[in-house]
Amino acid sequence: SVNLVGDFNNWSKEETPMKPSKSGDYKTLLTLEKGKSYQFRYLLDGETWENDWAADQYAASPYTGVENSVVEL
Repeated sequence: SVNLVGDFNNWSKEETPMKPSKSGDYKTLLTLEKGKSYQFRYLLDGETWENDWAADQYAASPYTGVENSVVEL
C-alpha cells in the first residue's frame, strides 16, 4: 500500500491512499491551492517512509536527519 502524507492532509497516514495504475505507478488526485508549496512524503505498507526524488525541493522535517519532499504549485 502507498499513502500520500503531507501538510495538505494534516500528515494523516490514512487520508490519502494511492491506487496502482496499469503501468504499476501509484496515483491519487488532490485539489491544492496554486501559488503555494506543500511538504509531503510517501508511506509504504504503513511503515516505510520515502521521499519523491523528483520533488521541486526538500525541507527539513522535525525529525533529525529527515527531509520532506516539497512540491511548488
